[in-house]
Amino acid sequence: MPGISGIQLALAMADSHPETRVLYISGYSGTAFQQHGSGRRKEYLIEKPFKPEALAVKVREVLDAA
Repeated sequence: MPGISGIQLALAMADSHPETRVLYISGYSGTAFQQHGSGRRKEYLIEKPFKPEALAVKVREVLDAA
């Protein structure tokens, strides 16, 4: 996304929609995500590369999360 990172977008959305869950798709490791994530509880990560089935499972996990 030109001009804004996914983390910046998620933080901006959290101001008006704090219930929003965020699924990051990244080529960076989970460790890098923990260091640079926004720290919100409703954030999830799937790392590239992944199979379509893995994405479906992760999306289901995010949707089912309380």
